[in-house]
Amino acid sequence: MAFKFIFLSDAFYQTYIHCSEIEQKKDRPYICLLVDIDGVQFAIPLRSNIRHPHCYLTDPENHCGADYSKAIVLVKQTYIDTVRKPHIRQNEFDALRGK
Repeated sequence: MAFKFIFLSDAFYQTYIHCSEIEQKKDRPYICLLVDIDGVQFAIPLRSNIRHPHCYLTDPENHCGADYSKAIVLVKQTYIDTVRKPHIRQNEFDALRGK
């Protein structure tokens, strides 16, 4: 299982504009972990201040990590922003490497 870091596209946010579970933060979009499991692509947002157990903490002291409770299935490749390139903190990258 390989992963990469992505942003979701404007097309994704427009499609799901009325979904209350998906935060619409145009000025600060979430970096997501794109994971392919058995041919199904999942986007798992990297978030801070996570206060529940449904996550993989990359920075336990600051409650940062991959939030499984907000994971989505990507049904279209156009939902991946191919222009913006995400950058994450080195300590979080190190925590995810090889996992």
